[in-house]
Amino acid sequence: MTEYKIENDIILISGGPLAPEHISPFWIGDVRYSSLDQWIASEKANMSGDFDKMESILLEKSPIVNRRQAAEIEDTQVWLDELPYVIKYGMLNKFNQNAELLEELTATGEYAFAYAGDEIYGTGLSAEDEGNFDSSKWTGQNLIGKLLVETRRFLT
Repeated sequence: MTEYKIENDIILISGGPLAPEHISPFWIGDVRYSSLDQWIASEKANMSGDFDKMESILLEKSPIVNRRQAAEIEDTQVWLDELPYVIKYGMLNKFNQNAELLEELTATGEYAFAYAGDEIYGTGLSAEDEGNFDSSKWTGQNLIGKLLVETRRFLT
């Protein structure tokens, strides 16, 4: 298992196999995604009706570029409402289709997760900020962290 920084029963995710930017191919239908980030970005384009952007996202395998592409698409309320379901569906496929990653996830036991990052996906704090280990200091929603816990519960 990857060594994670753990404090106050919280595992800090700032990269590595559990992170959405980790290259971990999986299929949904007849489409192969290179990472959870690519899945999320393509669904955002799909839901916004920007099929040209969706195609360019699917052709690009870099999660960093996929995030930039998704940022170019307006955050609608429909997207923000559906985002947790999109992430969880992608996570279920990512971990269910990658045995080593599922083992990595289940080996985390009952710990909570803090995903260092922006205000929606993460805690709103940088990876170096010790506030990641105190949820009262988070300025973000930590969707990735919360949904990792739900995914682990569902798959184990």
